[in-house]
Amino acid sequence: MLKPVIMEEWGENRDAIVDLFGKVRDEWMDADLATWIGANRFYPGVPEALKFASSRIYIVTTKQV
Repeated sequence: MLKPVIMEEWGENRDAIVDLFGKVRDEWMDADLATWIGANRFYPGVPEALKFASSRIYIVTTKQV
């Protein structure tokens, strides 16, 4: 796996990067939710499939809340 090698070579800390990503994302959402949503679209076909669901839908994600 290449990522840990690059992280070590560049002297980066995984937790710090995860925290920074979350901070930037949250600030972007607070400042301009419309452009954040526009940059984070559903996979093709998913919205259409959701429209035809005949039972309750649950969305599971690894994204921070």
